[in-house]
Amino acid sequence: GGGLPWGGGGGGGSDLYTGYWDNNLYAYPADVIKFVAYDAFVSRRGGKGRVGPLESAVAGAASTAVAQLVTTPLDVVRNRAMADVGGGETSYFGRLRTISAEEGAAGLFSGAAPRVGKAVLSGAIQFATYEETKARMASILFNGGGGGATNRN
Repeated sequence: GGGLPWGGGGGGGSDLYTGYWDNNLYAYPADVIKFVAYDAFVSRRGGKGRVGPLESAVAGAASTAVAQLVTTPLDVVRNRAMADVGGGETSYFGRLRTISAEEGAAGLFSGAAPRVGKAVLSGAIQFATYEETKARMASILFNGGGGGATNRN
């Protein structure tokens, strides 16, 4: 209602945490799916050594896109909870049931296309960076530092 945007209204600061648990109910499944899918994609290589930047970018883009598509209904519920949209329903799963009953799959998957588009880019960057950082750190820690700074005697 009429409270301040940072929670300073009549809620005593409690509205500062609006959607906190809803966010967790979305974020953890999304991350689990993303990392399991990435592991499945790169393990299909048959253990061919280091995962290269292009390969990790493609696998990361695909795994993040899958995770975001699958968890879109959870994100819809989370966003509506944070915006306090839901016809008086306050529980996470109650909102999920209401959206499903009133709007069907179209409501549950609203916004899926932009989410997946963003996921392709962010997943490619995230996993290519992860694999490159992992390789460089392994080189530094286990091979005497050959991947980073030069040693001059």
